Amino acid sequence: MLINGEEIGLEELPEPEADDEPIDFESMTYEEIMEFLRVHDKLSQEVLDYIGPLIKEGCQERSIKP
Repeated sequence: MLINGEEIGLEELPEPEADDEPIDFESMTYEEIMEFLRVHDKLSQEVLDYIGPLIKEGCQERSIKP
């Protein structure tokens, strides 16, 4: 996995803190999800541009009621 330009193994990633609450992405809008990723995960604009359409598509599918 490449993080900040350095190749590291998954075993080297820091463990999430125990007091972290799970994020309920199902109840978030597309804009809220993108803002969360930009601010909290500090993703680059290039990454956001790449995953943005996928997230938007998922949000649209989620809003369609059978």
